[in-house]
Amino acid sequence: MTYDSPWNMPLRIAVTVLIGVWRCWQMTHRKPTAESLAITVAILAACVAGCLETLSAAQARPVTGRPYITASLQTWTLMIMLVALCVYYAAGHATPAARNLIYTVAGIGAVSAAATLVSGVTVTPGRALWDFEHTDTLTWYFTSALFFPVATFAAGLLAARAARRATGALRVALGLATTGLWILALNGLVMPFGFWSGHRAASIGIGPQDALAEPLKAIVFVGYIVGGVVVVLSWAAVAVAHRTRQLRAMWIATLDARAMRRLRDDLGTIGPYLTFPRAGWTPLLLRPHTARMTARIECRDRLVTFSPRLADELDPAAYQDPDSVAAALVRLRRAGALYQPDSQVAAAPILITPDADGRDQLIPLARSYARQSRPDRYARNARRSVHGDHHRWRYRGIGPRGRPRPAG
Repeated sequence: MTYDSPWNMPLRIAVTVLIGVWRCWQMTHRKPTAESLAITVAILAACVAGCLETLSAAQARPVTGRPYITASLQTWTLMIMLVALCVYYAAGHATPAARNLIYTVAGIGAVSAAATLVSGVTVTPGRALWDFEHTDTLTWYFTSALFFPVATFAAGLLAARAARRATGALRVALGLATTGLWILALNGLVMPFGFWSGHRAASIGIGPQDALAEPLKAIVFVGYIVGGVVVVLSWAAVAVAHRTRQLRAMWIATLDARAMRRLRDDLGTIGPYLTFPRAGWTPLLLRPHTARMTARIECRDRLVTFSPRLADELDPAAYQDPDSVAAALVRLRRAGALYQPDSQVAAAPILITPDADGRDQLIPLARSYARQSRPDRYARNARRSVHGDHHRWRYRGIGPRGRPRPAG
């Protein structure tokens, strides 16, 4: 499909609208941050620029066409995209030097945008795109292209700075962004020479199909395509890197929630009075991080209630050691010890202290307990049954809610 193909405009508009809708849908399902807002503005600006490019091509009519006004608006959206990219790459580690660079790029962009619009309005109606024979169109191309080498070089510099601070796949993705932006910066430096060459030859490589004969025009065309594709691929690579990290965190949270639910249930085995009525396996239906938080709260409550009995199995020096606490819990579970809490006994500070709220070691305790515990007689013979809207646990010699079974 060539630039003048009748499918070019509908296909480009459809793709850009889909990308914009997808990004807006993502923003409605998460808490916005400076990075997410900046990259959303950049993507939406790129989508609008694609639509305006097709509209400017459609407005190139003889005598009455004013395509350069729409092309000026397209240039504005590309300037907004580059400024948003600068903000995105600098948002993670904002420093005064990075902020000053962004302010400089934005100021140059504002001046260049005003000059581009003024030169676009002064173009004589009926001028076609890629017309380099007349001075007014050549002036518009020069004023619209002077901002882009500065902006792409600054964005590439900020992307390289962010890549040095990143690790793994994110570093590779930011390296791709740096490469693509610097290719576009070099292409922007060469493009004015291509404009002047087009003024002399009345054509340029981006326009007519037979204008790729000169090497300079071919460099401009290929550099623009390669740089743009690499930048778009870097956006996809950054998204893949973030999603990979999120999936890894979700998988770890799923394993932790499973280990903490096992610890919670075994605490109920040791002390049936700690087994409260439950309305189904709600944490399994929640998202991994929420399920881990819910299981952590339940384990913390049971551990606080069970801590006086657990303190008898531990030395005071081992109260804050997850491996020692897990070993003591394994011993109590295998011994089948039953614990009925006494409200007059104070809780022992085992892994939970008043000054460690949110920073306790319950997750390391659950992981250590999962490694050390093995199936025993009580766990093999435990049967869970659901009666109405709560669970009742039945063990050998133990009735519901931990009460002794009546004889006979």
